[in-house]
Amino acid sequence: MSVCFTLRCLAMSAGLAGVLAPAVSAQSLTPDGTEYPIVGSYLGDQVFPSVSYNGSKGFLVWEDNHVDGHGISVVSRQLSSGFSADVSPAFRVNTSLDGNQERPRVALLGGGNVIFAWQGGKLSKQKVYARFLNPKGAFYGSEVQISQDGIESRDSSVAALANGAAVVVWSALGGDGDLSGVFLRTVGGSGTPMGEIAQVNQFTSHNQRNPEVAVLQDGRFVVAWISEQQRSVATADRPFASCDVYARVFDSTGAPLGNEFRVSTEDRICANPTLTATANGGFAFAWTQRAVVRSNGWDVVAAWYGSGGATAVGPILVNTTTAGDQMLPSIAALGDRQMVSWISSAFGSTRSAVFAQVFRDGARVGAETRVNTWTPGKQNQPVVASDTLTRFAVIWSTFVGARSYDLHAQRYSISGTLSQPDAPYVGSLSQDSLQATWAPVLGYPLAGYELSLDGKPGVPVSLTAYTQKGLQPATVHEFRVRYLLQNGDVSPWSKSASGRTWGEDNNFDGLPDDWQEAFWGPDSSQWPSASADSDGDGASNAREFFAGTDPTDAKSILRQKLSHSGPGLQLEWNTIPGLVYQVQRSENVVPLVWVNLGDPRLARSSSDSLLIPKEGRGALYRVVRIR
Repeated sequence: MSVCFTLRCLAMSAGLAGVLAPAVSAQSLTPDGTEYPIVGSYLGDQVFPSVSYNGSKGFLVWEDNHVDGHGISVVSRQLSSGFSADVSPAFRVNTSLDGNQERPRVALLGGGNVIFAWQGGKLSKQKVYARFLNPKGAFYGSEVQISQDGIESRDSSVAALANGAAVVVWSALGGDGDLSGVFLRTVGGSGTPMGEIAQVNQFTSHNQRNPEVAVLQDGRFVVAWISEQQRSVATADRPFASCDVYARVFDSTGAPLGNEFRVSTEDRICANPTLTATANGGFAFAWTQRAVVRSNGWDVVAAWYGSGGATAVGPILVNTTTAGDQMLPSIAALGDRQMVSWISSAFGSTRSAVFAQVFRDGARVGAETRVNTWTPGKQNQPVVASDTLTRFAVIWSTFVGARSYDLHAQRYSISGTLSQPDAPYVGSLSQDSLQATWAPVLGYPLAGYELSLDGKPGVPVSLTAYTQKGLQPATVHEFRVRYLLQNGDVSPWSKSASGRTWGEDNNFDGLPDDWQEAFWGPDSSQWPSASADSDGDGASNAREFFAGTDPTDAKSILRQKLSHSGPGLQLEWNTIPGLVYQVQRSENVVPLVWVNLGDPRLARSSSDSLLIPKEGRGALYRVVRIR
């Protein structure tokens, strides 16, 4: 019987006894702020995170068992600078509700496109799917199937190619003629397949599974996977089969550049490979392994390869804590540094912890560090990401009690400088007022914010929204924001964002005169009333103004529907992808006093919705377009 198996979120990982990387004297990364809920706290479980980030923009994606009420879904939220959540809310990626949608991955592509990949469908019949965002943040369409028909496919991994395309790898049961094999496909930035499905592994007996992919500095890419019984099979005399890490290098089109090669070197059971490109043109692997005859727990091991494909360092033992099991590693690069994170059961199986170790091209930098400070429950599935500038961030799923698993993060920085916040969203409220809204900064001892209007000195603001009154009608104004820490440190000013107040309403009909003139000409005597429905689409001219639609085109309408949904209400509306909307609420009927409900919402498809708690049933709601 073989003991070669796949490790999952609560399974164990293993060890290379006594071989440690040498330490080097170098500028260490230090914790940057404190542990924080990177996307906030949601109902249900948020698990199996994946992140892609470029320093100013990124996406965090995860499995979510609450969002659609149909099982497990893929949910994502955009990230802004400094590994902070963007002001726009989380959104569901998958459109299919057939079975569960699991193990999501994400990659930022050239040209501003984004790919999400995952396995979806009914149990034992899952396929690998992908869906793509355009540079405006809207989806190109529904998900597309990437993997083969007729066989189960799972465990996808994605990476961005230099030409703006993506490479997707996965394992498929029976695809190579015997149990699981590893396959790849290249796809364009909008989801158009660029090549046929190609087999990665050359050895096809037994299982080849759990693939990972990384693109190198010169455009080549490397695929790593677990191969069972390639060196030795289980026999009566030796009841343990080999279970090793293998890899293969490909050019940017997906053509192989040589044969597969073994990465792990000892006769041990290996699992969960992960890899990253390095700044010198090479690549680095990390994985877990343990002895065939179990004498200790699982350990994390790493190896570095040069650009020519020869081993430069290792394999070496990553973890210095050896009590319990060290499992589920993740690796990322920042310049010539690499950070490896993993889960440790050193404190018991019910109180697992996140650890990390930094290397400089194979040499240990500083000591192993415990990442999480929240300790009451389990910590699971860490992923480490780089901003490519000065920071790493480790993101993981943590048990927080009644709300189940949330996603937490911890930043690490080389420079200690604060990140520039994103520009605020600016929307018009009236003839004399504009409102600026921005994402909260979490994970720092925050003293507050400052908001600057039209280049003037900033004014202190304690919340993440501010209404500027007393402005002139039909005037444009610029806003910038920055944040202040309790120790006196101040972030750079954000880039500016502008907004325009409504035009004058000299005829007192409730609509800006310049808006009416744009649709009905300069003769105000010919302007229809605010309550009229000029295009017969069921929406008054006043509603069309607030919705940002064309009052002379019946096809241009923002339709809203409010329905019962469990304990609350579901507000749904149609959108124009790429535009920004704001939900507003009024507690009164007379007079109507509209206030923003939540943050601005970037439309990523042709519709959006918001769940309103039961305590909000007595209010009035509307949706306005602000950009």
